[in-house]
Amino acid sequence: MKSKNLKKRIRYMARMVARSYLRGLPSSEAVLDRLLKQAGKTYEVEELTRAYLTAWLARVAADDLKSSVEEARRDRLLYRQFQVVYDSTSWGPIDVARTIAVYPGGLQASMTYVPAFSSPELILLGEIVSRSLRALDEVMQGLRGLAQAEGEDPLLKELNGAVKRLEEAVDRLRAEAEGLQGYPVPLSDEELRAEWERLSPYAPRWLSRAWDAYRLLKHLREGIWVTQPPLGGGRYLLVMLAWRLYELYVAGIVLEALRELGYSVEKADVNRFVLTRDSEAVELLLNSDMEGSRLLSVDSDKETAKKARGRPDISLWKIKDGERKRLLVIECKFSDSPPYLTAGRFKAMAYLYEYGAQSGALVFPELNSERRPYDDEDEGTRGLWRLITREDGLLKLSLRDGTGQALYLIRVDPAEVEDAQEAWEKAKGRVTKVLEEFLGSGLALLPLLRAPRPHQLDPANTAR
Repeated sequence: MKSKNLKKRIRYMARMVARSYLRGLPSSEAVLDRLLKQAGKTYEVEELTRAYLTAWLARVAADDLKSSVEEARRDRLLYRQFQVVYDSTSWGPIDVARTIAVYPGGLQASMTYVPAFSSPELILLGEIVSRSLRALDEVMQGLRGLAQAEGEDPLLKELNGAVKRLEEAVDRLRAEAEGLQGYPVPLSDEELRAEWERLSPYAPRWLSRAWDAYRLLKHLREGIWVTQPPLGGGRYLLVMLAWRLYELYVAGIVLEALRELGYSVEKADVNRFVLTRDSEAVELLLNSDMEGSRLLSVDSDKETAKKARGRPDISLWKIKDGERKRLLVIECKFSDSPPYLTAGRFKAMAYLYEYGAQSGALVFPELNSERRPYDDEDEGTRGLWRLITREDGLLKLSLRDGTGQALYLIRVDPAEVEDAQEAWEKAKGRVTKVLEEFLGSGLALLPLLRAPRPHQLDPANTAR
Protein backbone atom coordinates (compact mmCIF):
# COMPACT_ATOMS: atom_id res chain seq x y z
CA MET A 1 0.00 0.00 0.00
CA LYS A 2 1.27 3.46 -0.86
CA SER A 3 3.03 4.90 2.19
CA LYS A 4 1.28 8.29 2.14
CA ASN A 5 -2.18 6.75 1.84
CA LEU A 6 -1.35 4.11 4.45
CA LYS A 7 -0.36 6.67 7.08
CA LYS A 8 -3.49 8.71 6.44
CA ARG A 9 -5.76 5.66 6.55
CA ILE A 10 -4.22 4.47 9.79
CA ARG A 11 -4.57 7.90 11.38
CA TYR A 12 -8.23 8.16 10.38
CA MET A 13 -9.08 4.59 11.38
CA ALA A 14 -7.51 5.03 14.78
CA ARG A 15 -9.42 8.27 15.19
CA MET A 16 -12.77 6.62 14.47
CA VAL A 17 -12.54 3.16 16.05
CA ALA A 18 -9.37 2.72 18.13
CA ARG A 19 -11.48 2.79 21.30
CA SER A 20 -13.34 -0.28 20.04
CA TYR A 21 -9.98 -2.06 19.78
CA LEU A 22 -9.88 -2.11 23.60
CA ARG A 23 -13.29 -3.75 23.98
CA GLY A 24 -13.12 -6.94 26.00
CA LEU A 25 -9.78 -6.10 27.66
CA PRO A 26 -10.69 -6.07 31.36
CA SER A 27 -7.20 -6.54 32.78
CA SER A 28 -3.56 -5.59 32.27
CA GLU A 29 -2.82 -9.21 31.42
CA ALA A 30 -5.41 -9.15 28.61
CA VAL A 31 -4.08 -5.81 27.32
CA LEU A 32 -0.51 -7.09 27.18
CA ASP A 33 -1.63 -10.31 25.51
CA ARG A 34 -3.39 -8.41 22.72
CA LEU A 35 -1.25 -5.28 22.29
CA LEU A 36 2.33 -6.09 23.33
CA LYS A 37 4.17 -7.23 20.23
CA GLN A 38 7.60 -7.05 18.68
CA ALA A 39 7.16 -4.50 15.92
CA GLY A 40 9.58 -3.03 13.42
CA LYS A 41 7.83 -0.45 11.24
CA THR A 42 5.22 1.49 13.23
CA TYR A 43 2.82 4.36 12.52
CA GLU A 44 1.81 7.14 14.87
CA VAL A 45 -1.65 7.55 16.34
CA GLU A 46 -3.13 11.06 16.33
CA GLU A 47 -2.44 12.90 19.62
CA LEU A 48 -5.95 13.11 21.09
CA THR A 49 -6.70 9.49 20.23
CA ARG A 50 -3.42 8.36 21.76
CA ALA A 51 -4.16 10.37 24.92
CA TYR A 52 -7.62 8.81 25.28
CA LEU A 53 -6.23 5.28 24.84
CA THR A 54 -3.46 6.01 27.33
CA ALA A 55 -5.94 7.25 29.95
CA TRP A 56 -8.12 4.19 29.41
CA LEU A 57 -5.24 1.70 29.72
CA ALA A 58 -3.68 3.48 32.69
CA ARG A 59 -6.99 3.17 34.52
CA VAL A 60 -7.05 -0.58 33.80
CA ALA A 61 -3.59 -0.83 35.39
CA ALA A 62 -4.60 1.30 38.41
CA ASP A 63 -7.70 -0.83 39.01
CA ASP A 64 -5.63 -4.03 38.77
CA LEU A 65 -3.13 -2.69 41.30
CA LYS A 66 -5.88 -1.74 43.75
CA SER A 67 -7.43 -5.22 43.47
CA SER A 68 -4.00 -6.76 44.02
CA VAL A 69 -3.42 -4.76 47.19
CA GLU A 70 -6.88 -5.69 48.51
CA GLU A 71 -6.25 -9.39 47.91
CA ALA A 72 -2.76 -9.15 49.40
CA ARG A 73 -4.13 -7.62 52.59
CA ARG A 74 -6.61 -10.47 52.90
CA ASP A 75 -3.86 -13.01 52.26
CA ARG A 76 -1.62 -11.36 54.84
CA LEU A 77 -4.10 -12.32 57.57
CA LEU A 78 -3.83 -15.94 56.45
CA TYR A 79 -0.08 -16.03 55.78
CA ARG A 80 1.72 -17.45 58.84
CA GLN A 81 5.28 -17.87 59.99
CA PHE A 82 6.50 -20.05 62.86
CA GLN A 83 8.10 -18.16 65.79
CA VAL A 84 8.44 -17.98 69.58
CA VAL A 85 5.83 -15.90 71.41
CA TYR A 86 6.24 -14.56 74.96
CA ASP A 87 2.93 -14.26 76.82
CA SER A 88 1.26 -15.11 80.11
CA THR A 89 -0.72 -17.72 78.17
CA SER A 90 0.71 -20.60 76.20
CA TRP A 91 0.00 -20.44 72.43
CA GLY A 92 1.59 -23.77 71.58
CA PRO A 93 4.41 -26.11 72.60
CA ILE A 94 6.47 -24.65 75.48
CA ASP A 95 10.10 -23.76 74.84
CA VAL A 96 11.47 -24.77 78.24
CA ALA A 97 14.86 -23.10 78.00
CA ARG A 98 13.37 -19.71 77.09
CA THR A 99 10.54 -20.06 79.60
CA ILE A 100 13.02 -20.54 82.51
CA ALA A 101 14.52 -17.14 81.71
CA VAL A 102 11.21 -15.25 81.67
CA TYR A 103 9.06 -17.26 84.07
CA PRO A 104 9.84 -15.04 87.10
CA GLY A 105 8.08 -12.23 85.20
CA GLY A 106 4.96 -14.36 84.75
CA LEU A 107 5.65 -15.13 81.07
CA GLN A 108 5.94 -18.31 79.08
CA ALA A 109 7.79 -18.93 75.84
CA SER A 110 5.67 -20.93 73.41
CA MET A 111 6.03 -21.74 69.71
CA THR A 112 3.18 -20.93 67.31
CA TYR A 113 2.23 -19.45 63.91
CA VAL A 114 1.59 -15.71 63.70
CA PRO A 115 0.58 -13.40 60.85
CA ALA A 116 3.52 -12.39 58.65
CA PHE A 117 3.79 -8.69 57.88
CA SER A 118 7.05 -8.79 55.94
CA SER A 119 6.76 -11.69 53.50
CA PRO A 120 8.98 -11.26 50.39
CA GLU A 121 5.86 -11.19 48.18
CA LEU A 122 4.38 -8.27 50.15
CA ILE A 123 7.63 -6.32 50.02
CA LEU A 124 7.83 -6.84 46.24
CA LEU A 125 4.20 -5.73 45.92
CA GLY A 126 4.98 -2.58 47.90
CA GLU A 127 7.86 -1.79 45.52
CA ILE A 128 5.71 -2.44 42.44
CA VAL A 129 2.91 -0.20 43.71
CA SER A 130 5.32 2.58 44.67
CA ARG A 131 6.91 2.61 41.21
CA SER A 132 3.53 2.31 39.52
CA LEU A 133 2.16 5.33 41.37
CA ARG A 134 5.12 7.38 40.16
CA ALA A 135 4.46 6.20 36.60
CA LEU A 136 0.76 7.04 36.92
CA ASP A 137 1.61 10.54 38.14
CA GLU A 138 3.78 11.04 35.04
CA VAL A 139 0.99 9.79 32.77
CA MET A 140 -1.61 12.08 34.36
CA GLN A 141 0.69 15.08 34.19
CA GLY A 142 0.99 14.64 30.42
CA LEU A 143 -2.74 14.05 29.94
CA ARG A 144 -4.02 17.01 31.98
CA GLY A 145 -2.55 19.57 29.61
CA LEU A 146 -4.32 18.03 26.62
CA ALA A 147 -7.59 17.49 28.48
CA GLN A 148 -7.74 21.16 29.50
CA ALA A 149 -7.17 22.44 25.97
CA GLU A 150 -9.99 24.40 24.36
CA GLY A 151 -11.65 23.34 21.15
CA GLU A 152 -14.78 21.91 19.56
CA ASP A 153 -13.38 18.43 19.01
CA PRO A 154 -15.87 15.98 20.60
CA LEU A 155 -12.98 13.73 21.59
CA LEU A 156 -11.77 16.46 23.97
CA LYS A 157 -14.87 15.98 26.11
CA GLU A 158 -14.38 12.22 26.14
CA LEU A 159 -10.72 12.69 27.05
CA ASN A 160 -11.71 14.94 29.94
CA GLY A 161 -13.98 12.24 31.30
CA ALA A 162 -11.33 9.56 30.83
CA VAL A 163 -8.72 11.62 32.72
CA LYS A 164 -11.14 12.26 35.60
CA ARG A 165 -11.90 8.55 35.87
CA LEU A 166 -8.19 7.82 35.86
CA GLU A 167 -7.54 10.36 38.64
CA GLU A 168 -10.28 8.79 40.74
CA ALA A 169 -8.82 5.31 40.19
CA VAL A 170 -5.36 6.51 41.22
CA ASP A 171 -6.76 8.14 44.37
CA ARG A 172 -8.45 4.85 45.31
CA LEU A 173 -5.21 2.97 44.72
CA ARG A 174 -3.19 5.43 46.78
CA ALA A 175 -5.61 5.13 49.71
CA GLU A 176 -5.65 1.33 49.54
CA ALA A 177 -1.85 1.09 49.32
CA GLU A 178 -1.15 3.27 52.35
CA GLY A 179 1.23 1.51 54.70
CA LEU A 180 2.72 -0.82 52.09
CA GLN A 181 6.50 -0.90 52.28
CA GLY A 182 8.95 -1.56 49.49
CA TYR A 183 12.64 -2.40 49.71
CA PRO A 184 14.73 -0.42 52.21
CA VAL A 185 17.43 0.19 49.57
CA PRO A 186 16.81 1.27 45.96
CA LEU A 187 16.79 -1.48 43.33
CA SER A 188 17.62 -1.09 39.66
CA ASP A 189 15.13 -2.27 37.06
CA GLU A 190 17.30 -5.34 36.46
CA GLU A 191 17.39 -6.16 40.17
CA LEU A 192 13.64 -5.75 40.47
CA ARG A 193 13.08 -8.08 37.53
CA ALA A 194 15.46 -10.62 39.05
CA GLU A 195 13.48 -10.53 42.30
CA TRP A 196 10.24 -11.03 40.38
CA GLU A 197 11.71 -13.98 38.45
CA ARG A 198 12.88 -15.51 41.75
CA LEU A 199 9.41 -15.31 43.29
CA SER A 200 7.23 -15.76 40.20
CA PRO A 201 7.14 -19.60 40.08
CA TYR A 202 5.16 -19.63 43.35
CA ALA A 203 3.77 -16.09 43.28
CA PRO A 204 0.16 -15.59 44.40
CA ARG A 205 -2.27 -14.42 41.74
CA TRP A 206 -2.39 -10.90 43.17
CA LEU A 207 1.37 -10.46 42.73
CA SER A 208 1.24 -11.62 39.09
CA ARG A 209 -1.61 -9.18 38.40
CA ALA A 210 0.35 -6.32 39.97
CA TRP A 211 3.44 -7.18 37.92
CA ASP A 212 1.39 -7.13 34.69
CA ALA A 213 -0.04 -3.73 35.63
CA TYR A 214 3.46 -2.39 36.28
CA ARG A 215 4.68 -3.72 32.90
CA LEU A 216 1.71 -2.09 31.15
CA LEU A 217 2.50 1.28 32.71
CA LYS A 218 6.14 1.03 31.69
CA HIS A 219 5.19 0.35 28.07
CA LEU A 220 2.61 3.16 28.11
CA ARG A 221 5.47 5.62 28.53
CA GLU A 222 6.56 4.71 24.98
CA GLY A 223 3.10 5.34 23.55
CA ILE A 224 0.61 3.34 21.51
CA TRP A 225 1.31 2.61 17.86
CA VAL A 226 -0.16 0.92 14.80
CA THR A 227 1.73 -1.65 12.77
CA GLN A 228 1.30 -3.76 9.67
CA PRO A 229 2.37 -7.40 9.26
CA PRO A 230 4.86 -8.93 9.16
CA LEU A 231 5.71 -8.44 12.82
CA GLY A 232 9.03 -9.02 14.54
CA GLY A 233 12.52 -7.63 14.33
CA GLY A 234 11.98 -4.60 16.55
CA ARG A 235 11.27 -3.57 20.14
CA TYR A 236 8.32 -4.75 22.15
CA LEU A 237 5.68 -2.01 21.98
CA LEU A 238 1.96 -1.58 22.58
CA VAL A 239 0.63 -1.79 19.03
CA MET A 240 -2.70 -2.11 17.28
CA LEU A 241 -2.77 -4.14 14.08
CA ALA A 242 -3.87 -2.11 11.06
CA TRP A 243 -5.91 -4.93 9.51
CA ARG A 244 -7.76 -5.46 12.78
CA LEU A 245 -8.49 -1.72 13.00
CA TYR A 246 -9.91 -1.90 9.49
CA GLU A 247 -12.24 -4.76 10.42
CA LEU A 248 -13.49 -2.74 13.39
CA TYR A 249 -13.86 0.32 11.15
CA VAL A 250 -16.10 -1.62 8.77
CA ALA A 251 -18.04 -3.22 11.66
CA GLY A 252 -18.59 0.23 13.16
CA ILE A 253 -20.01 1.49 9.86
CA VAL A 254 -22.33 -1.54 9.62
CA LEU A 255 -23.62 -0.98 13.17
CA GLU A 256 -24.22 2.72 12.61
CA ALA A 257 -25.98 2.03 9.31
CA LEU A 258 -28.26 -0.49 11.03
CA ARG A 259 -29.14 2.03 13.72
CA GLU A 260 -30.02 4.60 11.06
CA LEU A 261 -32.27 1.98 9.44
CA GLY A 262 -34.25 1.85 12.67
CA TYR A 263 -32.52 -0.98 14.54
CA SER A 264 -31.50 -0.58 18.18
CA VAL A 265 -28.85 -2.56 20.04
CA GLU A 266 -30.36 -5.05 22.49
CA LYS A 267 -27.24 -7.07 23.34
CA ALA A 268 -23.59 -6.18 22.91
CA ASP A 269 -20.73 -8.57 23.64
CA VAL A 270 -17.14 -8.47 22.45
CA ASN A 271 -17.82 -10.32 19.18
CA ARG A 272 -21.63 -10.41 19.01
CA PHE A 273 -24.34 -7.77 18.70
CA VAL A 274 -28.09 -8.26 18.52
CA LEU A 275 -30.23 -5.41 17.14
CA THR A 276 -34.01 -5.26 16.86
CA ARG A 277 -36.59 -3.30 14.88
CA ASP A 278 -40.25 -3.99 15.54
CA SER A 279 -40.65 -7.78 15.10
CA GLU A 280 -37.34 -8.12 13.22
CA ALA A 281 -33.86 -8.72 14.55
CA VAL A 282 -30.35 -8.97 13.19
CA GLU A 283 -27.33 -10.65 14.74
CA LEU A 284 -23.84 -9.35 13.93
CA LEU A 285 -20.85 -11.61 14.57
CA LEU A 286 -17.15 -10.72 14.33
CA ASN A 287 -14.58 -13.36 13.34
CA SER A 288 -16.84 -16.22 14.36
CA ASP A 289 -17.48 -19.65 12.94
CA MET A 290 -21.12 -20.66 12.75
CA GLU A 291 -23.34 -23.68 12.67
CA GLY A 292 -24.51 -24.60 9.19
CA SER A 293 -21.06 -24.92 7.63
CA ARG A 294 -20.98 -27.32 4.67
CA LEU A 295 -17.68 -28.67 6.02
CA LEU A 296 -18.89 -31.88 7.64
CA SER A 297 -15.73 -33.82 8.51
CA VAL A 298 -12.02 -34.21 7.78
CA ASP A 299 -11.22 -37.90 7.20
CA SER A 300 -14.39 -38.66 9.20
CA ASP A 301 -13.19 -36.42 12.07
CA LYS A 302 -15.92 -33.89 12.85
CA GLU A 303 -13.92 -32.08 15.55
CA THR A 304 -11.10 -31.28 13.12
CA ALA A 305 -13.69 -30.06 10.62
CA LYS A 306 -15.19 -27.79 13.26
CA LYS A 307 -11.79 -26.17 13.86
CA ALA A 308 -11.29 -25.75 10.11
CA ARG A 309 -14.52 -23.84 9.50
CA GLY A 310 -14.33 -20.48 7.83
CA ARG A 311 -14.61 -17.44 10.08
CA PRO A 312 -15.91 -14.45 8.11
CA ASP A 313 -14.66 -11.10 9.37
CA ILE A 314 -18.28 -9.96 9.74
CA SER A 315 -21.44 -12.08 9.56
CA LEU A 316 -24.93 -10.59 9.64
CA TRP A 317 -27.96 -12.78 10.19
CA LYS A 318 -31.50 -11.61 9.53
CA ILE A 319 -33.72 -13.18 12.20
CA LYS A 320 -37.47 -13.67 11.90
CA ASP A 321 -39.65 -15.31 14.56
CA GLY A 322 -36.52 -16.29 16.47
CA GLU A 323 -34.95 -18.15 13.54
CA ARG A 324 -32.00 -17.21 11.35
CA LYS A 325 -33.37 -16.63 7.85
CA ARG A 326 -30.76 -14.89 5.70
CA LEU A 327 -27.00 -14.42 5.98
CA LEU A 328 -24.62 -11.73 4.73
CA VAL A 329 -20.89 -12.50 5.03
CA ILE A 330 -18.28 -9.75 4.73
CA GLU A 331 -14.57 -10.16 4.02
CA CYS A 332 -12.40 -7.11 4.84
CA LYS A 333 -9.05 -6.57 3.13
CA PHE A 334 -6.87 -3.67 4.23
CA SER A 335 -4.80 -3.75 1.08
CA ASP A 336 -4.54 -2.32 -2.42
CA SER A 337 -2.63 -5.30 -3.86
CA PRO A 338 -4.39 -6.90 -6.87
CA PRO A 339 -3.35 -10.48 -5.96
CA TYR A 340 -4.43 -10.01 -2.35
CA LEU A 341 -7.78 -8.52 -3.34
CA THR A 342 -8.31 -11.30 -5.86
CA ALA A 343 -7.75 -13.82 -3.07
CA GLY A 344 -10.22 -11.88 -0.94
CA ARG A 345 -12.82 -11.93 -3.70
CA PHE A 346 -12.67 -15.71 -3.96
CA LYS A 347 -12.54 -16.09 -0.19
CA ALA A 348 -15.81 -14.16 0.11
CA MET A 349 -17.33 -16.47 -2.51
CA ALA A 350 -16.08 -19.48 -0.56
CA TYR A 351 -17.91 -18.20 2.53
CA LEU A 352 -21.05 -17.83 0.42
CA TYR A 353 -20.82 -21.49 -0.52
CA GLU A 354 -19.71 -22.86 2.87
CA TYR A 355 -22.54 -21.24 4.82
CA GLY A 356 -25.17 -21.04 2.10
CA ALA A 357 -25.28 -17.26 2.52
CA GLN A 358 -27.62 -15.20 0.37
CA SER A 359 -25.17 -12.30 0.10
CA GLY A 360 -21.46 -11.72 0.47
CA ALA A 361 -19.21 -8.68 0.27
CA LEU A 362 -15.56 -7.88 -0.26
CA VAL A 363 -14.68 -4.58 1.39
CA PHE A 364 -11.39 -2.82 0.66
CA PRO A 365 -9.99 0.75 0.39
CA GLU A 366 -8.72 0.80 -3.20
CA LEU A 367 -6.73 -1.10 -5.82
CA ASN A 368 -3.26 0.00 -6.86
CA SER A 369 -3.51 -0.03 -10.65
CA GLU A 370 0.22 0.63 -10.98
CA ARG A 371 1.07 -2.84 -9.69
CA ARG A 372 1.33 -5.49 -12.38
CA PRO A 373 -1.25 -8.29 -12.19
CA TYR A 374 0.04 -11.77 -11.39
CA ASP A 375 -2.41 -13.63 -13.62
CA ASP A 376 -5.68 -13.30 -15.53
CA GLU A 377 -7.70 -13.40 -12.30
CA ASP A 378 -5.80 -10.35 -11.01
CA GLU A 379 -6.48 -8.65 -14.33
CA GLY A 380 -10.15 -9.44 -13.79
CA THR A 381 -10.01 -7.79 -10.38
CA ARG A 382 -8.42 -4.70 -11.93
CA GLY A 383 -11.28 -4.56 -14.41
CA LEU A 384 -13.82 -4.77 -11.61
CA TRP A 385 -12.06 -1.92 -9.83
CA ARG A 386 -12.41 0.29 -12.91
CA LEU A 387 -16.14 -0.40 -12.86
CA ILE A 388 -16.36 0.28 -9.11
CA THR A 389 -14.83 3.72 -9.54
CA ARG A 390 -17.58 4.54 -12.08
CA GLU A 391 -20.36 3.25 -9.86
CA ASP A 392 -19.50 5.42 -6.85
CA GLY A 393 -17.60 2.69 -5.05
CA LEU A 394 -20.22 -0.10 -5.11
CA LEU A 395 -20.72 -3.03 -7.45
CA LYS A 396 -23.00 -6.07 -7.33
CA LEU A 397 -22.11 -9.40 -8.94
CA SER A 398 -25.09 -11.69 -9.41
CA LEU A 399 -24.30 -15.40 -9.11
CA ARG A 400 -25.90 -18.12 -11.21
CA ASP A 401 -27.60 -20.20 -8.51
CA GLY A 402 -31.27 -19.40 -9.03
CA THR A 403 -31.75 -18.04 -5.49
CA GLY A 404 -30.55 -14.50 -6.02
CA GLN A 405 -27.12 -15.00 -4.44
CA ALA A 406 -24.93 -11.96 -4.89
CA LEU A 407 -21.42 -10.74 -4.13
CA TYR A 408 -20.91 -7.02 -3.49
CA LEU A 409 -17.64 -5.17 -3.95
CA ILE A 410 -17.62 -2.15 -1.66
CA ARG A 411 -15.06 0.59 -1.40
CA VAL A 412 -14.51 1.59 2.23
CA ASP A 413 -11.52 3.93 2.33
CA PRO A 414 -10.83 5.84 5.57
CA ALA A 415 -8.77 8.32 3.55
CA GLU A 416 -11.01 8.65 0.49
CA VAL A 417 -11.42 12.36 1.25
CA GLU A 418 -9.53 14.78 3.45
CA ASP A 419 -12.00 14.70 6.36
CA ALA A 420 -12.21 11.50 8.43
CA GLN A 421 -15.92 11.94 9.22
CA GLU A 422 -16.81 12.64 5.61
CA ALA A 423 -14.97 9.49 4.48
CA TRP A 424 -16.92 7.52 7.09
CA GLU A 425 -20.22 8.93 5.80
CA LYS A 426 -19.41 8.12 2.16
CA ALA A 427 -18.58 4.52 3.07
CA LYS A 428 -21.68 4.25 5.25
CA GLY A 429 -23.87 5.33 2.33
CA ARG A 430 -22.61 2.40 0.26
CA VAL A 431 -22.96 -0.08 3.10
CA THR A 432 -26.49 1.16 3.80
CA LYS A 433 -27.56 0.38 0.22
CA VAL A 434 -26.30 -3.19 0.58
CA LEU A 435 -28.02 -3.61 3.94
CA GLU A 436 -31.32 -2.26 2.58
CA GLU A 437 -31.28 -4.76 -0.25
CA PHE A 438 -30.17 -7.64 1.98
CA LEU A 439 -32.78 -6.91 4.65
CA GLY A 440 -35.49 -6.69 2.02
CA SER A 441 -36.60 -3.12 2.52
CA GLY A 442 -36.73 -2.55 -1.22
CA LEU A 443 -35.29 0.93 -0.85
CA ALA A 444 -32.09 0.36 -2.78
CA LEU A 445 -31.50 -0.39 -6.43
CA LEU A 446 -27.85 -1.32 -6.90
CA PRO A 447 -25.82 -1.45 -10.11
CA LEU A 448 -26.03 -5.08 -11.22
CA LEU A 449 -23.09 -6.78 -12.87
CA ARG A 450 -23.35 -10.41 -13.89
CA ALA A 451 -20.11 -12.33 -13.59
CA PRO A 452 -18.08 -10.98 -16.52
CA ARG A 453 -16.04 -12.98 -18.95
CA PRO A 454 -12.30 -12.19 -19.10
CA HIS A 455 -12.53 -10.32 -22.43
CA GLN A 456 -15.22 -8.06 -21.02
CA LEU A 457 -12.72 -6.74 -18.44
CA ASP A 458 -10.18 -5.73 -21.05
CA PRO A 459 -9.39 -2.00 -20.75
CA ALA A 460 -10.50 -1.44 -24.30
CA ASN A 461 -13.92 -2.92 -23.58
CA THR A 462 -14.47 -1.16 -20.24
CA ALA A 463 -13.36 2.33 -21.27
CA ARG A 464 -16.10 4.83 -21.94
